[in-house]
Amino acid sequence: MRVRFGWRAPAARGLLCAVCVAVAVPALAVPEPPKRGVATGVPTEARVFRLQYKPVDQAVPLIRPFLSEDGTLLLELRRRSITVHDRPDRLEQIQGVLDAWDAPPKNIRLTLQIIRARAIEGGRVRLSQELRGLGETLKDVTRWTDYEDVGSVSLNVSEGGSATLDVADYRIHLVLDQVTHDGGTIRLKRFALQRREVGAGGVERLKPIWDTVMNLKAGQLTVLGATRLEQSQNAILLTMTASIEE
Repeated sequence: MRVRFGWRAPAARGLLCAVCVAVAVPALAVPEPPKRGVATGVPTEARVFRLQYKPVDQAVPLIRPFLSEDGTLLLELRRRSITVHDRPDRLEQIQGVLDAWDAPPKNIRLTLQIIRARAIEGGRVRLSQELRGLGETLKDVTRWTDYEDVGSVSLNVSEGGSATLDVADYRIHLVLDQVTHDGGTIRLKRFALQRREVGAGGVERLKPIWDTVMNLKAGQLTVLGATRLEQSQNAILLTMTASIEE
């Protein structure tokens, strides 16, 4: 079991422990006579790439590494197109990159579990079989000795989508940005955890625990933890596993 575990300061009080791709329309070759590049003298041509799903401006960082010394590009945001002048072999490379990247939004399966951790004498690990090993590992590297399952949930969310859900006394809000081009990293533009509390007069309020940006590795368990103080005897842990749905 691989666990990413570290500390960083969250926006809220306490410490935070934090442990692109649909089918593109075929490129349309512009019918103009070949030109020769100014820098190399090699014949160049123009090709228009039209995007269906992804923002046109986000394609620029993907294209630039494949441009030759003579390569140029022109964005047309309203038409969702990119015109590239370059050598034919470079245009073919760019075609392949955009075909792989400009795909329908991917669906991500997220499984989240909230765990209450305490530092008490004779603590026990009261977790599911899947996470029992994690609890034993954390006992060896943290001060907390007692682990109790608070609640868990699984959900599907697509690239560009968001979700808000309640787990026991906690509310989770997340915004999924995108899956990286290589498919290995799932970027959460926002991940927020709040505790639901009832104040005077029975009015419910949400107390922020953390609000951050996260990168998840597909298929890898990620653990986050929050405490009020570094030496606190109590902590809230949250485990997350993300997988890409085919």
